[in-house]
Amino acid sequence: MNRICFRLFGLGMILLVSTPAPAQNFHNQVHAFVDHQNVSAHAAQMGYDYTTQSDAHTYGLKRIFYGFSPRVSFLSVRDNWYQAGQSTISNSEYDQYVCIRDNTKTDPLQRYAVVYANSYDGTHVQVTFWMNVQRQSAYNATFSWLDSNVAWSNYDAAFIDQIDHNFDAYTWNGSGDITLFSNWTTTGISGCQNPSPDYTISQGCTNYRQSLITYFRNKGFSISGNVWNISGASFGQEVATNAPVDHYYNESGINNGPSTWGLIPPNSGSVDTTYPPGCYPSGACTGRNFSQVFAAAGVAAANGAWFGAYGEDWYWIANGDGTMATGMNAVQLLRAMPNWDNLTNASTRSWNGSAYASSNSYADSNIVYSRHPKTGRLFAVFRSDAAVLPLRASETVVSVRCVDDIFIEREDCATHFVLNGSEVRLTESGQLNEGYIVEVR
Repeated sequence: MNRICFRLFGLGMILLVSTPAPAQNFHNQVHAFVDHQNVSAHAAQMGYDYTTQSDAHTYGLKRIFYGFSPRVSFLSVRDNWYQAGQSTISNSEYDQYVCIRDNTKTDPLQRYAVVYANSYDGTHVQVTFWMNVQRQSAYNATFSWLDSNVAWSNYDAAFIDQIDHNFDAYTWNGSGDITLFSNWTTTGISGCQNPSPDYTISQGCTNYRQSLITYFRNKGFSISGNVWNISGASFGQEVATNAPVDHYYNESGINNGPSTWGLIPPNSGSVDTTYPPGCYPSGACTGRNFSQVFAAAGVAAANGAWFGAYGEDWYWIANGDGTMATGMNAVQLLRAMPNWDNLTNASTRSWNGSAYASSNSYADSNIVYSRHPKTGRLFAVFRSDAAVLPLRASETVVSVRCVDDIFIEREDCATHFVLNGSEVRLTESGQLNEGYIVEVR
């Protein structure tokens, strides 16, 4: 076996033919509910096209507007989430635009229907209130606020959260410390107590989300939506029937197999790991778990669906305190792999639950590698001493670079590789689980 030696070619000796990069694809998204400095840099490096990050355009990416949920009025965005004891709510205004659960109460936590209660730091609770979807005036106020407060030239597409057609609400049980998340329970409510409704709850939910879709379509935007369970009759299937969008997120991670998606074709949906994806409050961190990410990526890649990232699932890029996540290169590459195979129209795709293979990629418990659709470079992560990175016939390695925690090139690492025929191996096990970018010719 010999260490890899690199050949330098004069321009007069070889003609390099570049392959045009694929056109930007709306389904090729990294979507995160955190505006973190690492996300766009990673997205650009991994060839994604769309992201929710505020600095997307700086990195040549398209920016997605985080659209309102059919359950959220402009007040939630304007005033941020309500925190007991820290926010001032004007009942006269909220009475018009959010859903009153009990108009005999003055405490906002009891007066208004709570759509979401989030124990965001393990101690304090933030809440947001159900929009009064039974009143047309609430829709009008929302769209008027959007027109006046959003610089639409900064956006290229839109996202609608919780687009599925379910009306439920959190209720505080009225005992103990209201900052404890355990004091909140989910209860169905049949309607709001606001006077003079224009619609029923069911009609209002349908009307408002259809109005949101029309609002974004009129701006020329493609739209993605979170349907929670993509195959559920009252979730993804109902949305596809009554409020279809261009791209669907399967937030729950349930029924990732596109054969269950019914009205939604594989190429229009993104899989996910099993909810909850993040580290808080459960500590599960499913998005960092190699086995869970691999299971989702294998199914997506084999069926022509997408992966990338959705919403809360960003801990594989950064930690909750804003620092870089470490040791995530294998997970980062798995997430990009289905998208890369879709963008390159990879053939001979196979997935048996423990290994995925295609004309462009390969992954098992020992190694993950795939070829970048826009640069042709080979991205790889070795996970065992037995791992082998095969080269294609007549390929020559030009360079090997180590990468940082978001898969961006660092120093030359040619000495980490040894070549035996057309197989590349690591020289020592201390380099396992670290990403490499290999230039081949």
